[in-house]
Amino acid sequence: MNLTMMNCVWADIETRPNVEVCFTCHMERYADATLELVARDLYNLYINGRFVSYGPSRGPKGYSRMERINIAPYLTSANNHIRIYVQSNYTSALCFAKEKPLTRLKNCR
Repeated sequence: MNLTMMNCVWADIETRPNVEVCFTCHMERYADATLELVARDLYNLYINGRFVSYGPSRGPKGYSRMERINIAPYLTSANNHIRIYVQSNYTSALCFAKEKPLTRLKNCR
């Protein structure tokens, strides 16, 4: 899967509370690689089984912040395994708004 071609994605369970979905792909090694990631509630990024980042940074209701993550130091082999766990709470709470989930990924080299 080429991350450059990915758009907003989610499973077909968008209105259920407390759902976690895992997106996976393989990527070659590059000397300079940045991942742009947007998630409405929470995400955890792993590359080759190593924890890399979590987020997103908090923002106002109805908005999601884009995270730019330098992933080049974590691309250690010719075929790197990338996993992104995204959680949708779909509930109203102090730190979450009851909104449909949103995930967007883009690889920039």
